[in-house]
Amino acid sequence: MHLPIRCSQQIALLLLLFLSLLLHPCAAAVVRRGDYRISQPGEDDDVDPAPTLDGPTADGSPGIGLEFETFGVIFESEDCERSSTVVSKGKMVGGRQGRLSAEYILDGTQIKLDTGKAAEAAAGVANDISDWNPFKGMQDPKVDVVDSSCNPWTIIQPSVDRAFPNLEWAMQVTAPLPLEAIHDLFRKAIANEASPLLPMFSPATNTVFVTTDFFQSKPNGISKDSVGDDVLGFFSLLISYAKRASRVTRDNSPKTIISIMPRTDWTTVPGQVYELVKVLACYQHDGKEIK
Repeated sequence: MHLPIRCSQQIALLLLLFLSLLLHPCAAAVVRRGDYRISQPGEDDDVDPAPTLDGPTADGSPGIGLEFETFGVIFESEDCERSSTVVSKGKMVGGRQGRLSAEYILDGTQIKLDTGKAAEAAAGVANDISDWNPFKGMQDPKVDVVDSSCNPWTIIQPSVDRAFPNLEWAMQVTAPLPLEAIHDLFRKAIANEASPLLPMFSPATNTVFVTTDFFQSKPNGISKDSVGDDVLGFFSLLISYAKRASRVTRDNSPKTIISIMPRTDWTTVPGQVYELVKVLACYQHDGKEIK
């Protein structure tokens, strides 16, 4: 589960990309990688072979991961075909076809809550971007992407020296969350309650908070008294996407509609769920009542 949150340049500078170098005692929990985002017309924009790093920790204790992505650091391989570019996505490194943007990962399968490891890893990453200082005219602007057939890749952005303090970063929190927790996040979003897993501004944008009253007509024979928060969390996600799908452009993924981005492949959802969606989509929650 990904929860995108915008952060300031100052905060984002603390954490950053997929790291093949030892940074820190927590280096195993930090990774720098090349990321591929922009699809070509008529092609699937949701291909993501990159490792998720958002599963549970080995002992099952609570963990949390973070991803920081920037389009300010771009790697290019001019002769790299799209298929080879996609395969290179998410691989360790030492947009569009032939280009990769940069991303730092804090591995949520290794970073446990209340251990201070996230802060340690963040410090290591901040030191890395400062020491690396990537820019087009640097002495060695070429990097190798692990297992890529297009090596070497050349840094073409940023174009000036010491640009890294001004890079803009988009942040995502990654964590395995039960559907009940997802439903609670929808509740907090619609009530405008603060949560570190929700955007600071306008958290309810495009969200549909599904409650038991959405089942008042007993769709498919399902009564409002028989659905739990896990079912409500699932349909909150699904209805939010369904109601805003027409606003998605060809160059954007539907998963960007709301701030919660599940790993679910919606093509695997059983067809009978569509009959439920047609009924549930008739309702809306304005934060106070069902209409």
